[in-house]
Amino acid sequence: MQWQEKITNRLYDCPYQHIVFTLPSELRGLTKRHPSVMFNVLMRSAWKSLDITCQDQISSKCGAIMVLHTFGSDLKYHVHVHALVTFGGIHKNGKWQWPRRKNKIVPFRAIRSNFRNVFLKNLENIFQDLNENITYHSLTQNLKNKSWTVHQEPPTSNAEVITTYLSKYINRIGLSIKRFRYDKNHKEVTLSHKDYKSVKSREKPPMITKNLKPLDAINQILQHCLPPYFQKTRYYGIHSNAAYKKYKTRLPKMIESQGQTVKTILQLVSQMLGYDVKKCEKCDHCEIGREDIRPDKNWIYTWLTLPHKNKDPCKRNRHIKTVF
Repeated sequence: MQWQEKITNRLYDCPYQHIVFTLPSELRGLTKRHPSVMFNVLMRSAWKSLDITCQDQISSKCGAIMVLHTFGSDLKYHVHVHALVTFGGIHKNGKWQWPRRKNKIVPFRAIRSNFRNVFLKNLENIFQDLNENITYHSLTQNLKNKSWTVHQEPPTSNAEVITTYLSKYINRIGLSIKRFRYDKNHKEVTLSHKDYKSVKSREKPPMITKNLKPLDAINQILQHCLPPYFQKTRYYGIHSNAAYKKYKTRLPKMIESQGQTVKTILQLVSQMLGYDVKKCEKCDHCEIGREDIRPDKNWIYTWLTLPHKNKDPCKRNRHIKTVF
């Protein structure tokens, strides 16, 4: 709850989009041997690729809150970064700039390509210090042409939804007490997890169980312990400490003065609710007419009944007898 309150106070008054950057499976062994170095490369590369793409697409500086995860639902070693990104950014001219698309801040192919290129470049710069038996080119020869995974979800402007999602899902441990138990009779640990492989489109993944020997279960849990003093939650862009102090009070006014704000909010509502807000609810027609409505000075009296000034309250209640 303290972390959720901290994030709530840190959010700007603007929509946010959830983006997930996943480390390729070919680099899991290297990451296990050098966790601190590889985690830093992953988080910095994810932000750098996002920053480059935003600069190219909308010429703006966005902001991001990033959280590192090393686990999947089944406790396998699955390293990825969750990023909560401002849906828009501050233009070079100092004004707020909305994205060109209504459902994503940057194009999917652009952010995926930039993430791959930036990560491989950063890895090459530090690879000699890792003292590995394998060469950099032999390790990454298949990664240069591989499609890297970057998942984007539709943006939302509901701060409560954002912070609740972050506190319950993103900022959580790999395994809760509710999802595993020890079977004394069979001397096995039963773990329940979501089956993402068999999930259908727009449906919740079913829950399945798997059995592990106690030592195997302990090993799977301990592999997700982060290095000492490693900061798994980081702030970038206009969410960095210096930028946040600068734009904390200025950003709402900058967004309100942007002419595209109303249109963008309507597009966000349309995406979240799943229907077109421009259509008529009765006839389902898209052509909306325009009509000037003059102010009605007597409108308030259709809702309020005011007592007449000349009426005497005593005369109205003469039928009520007073008993002394």
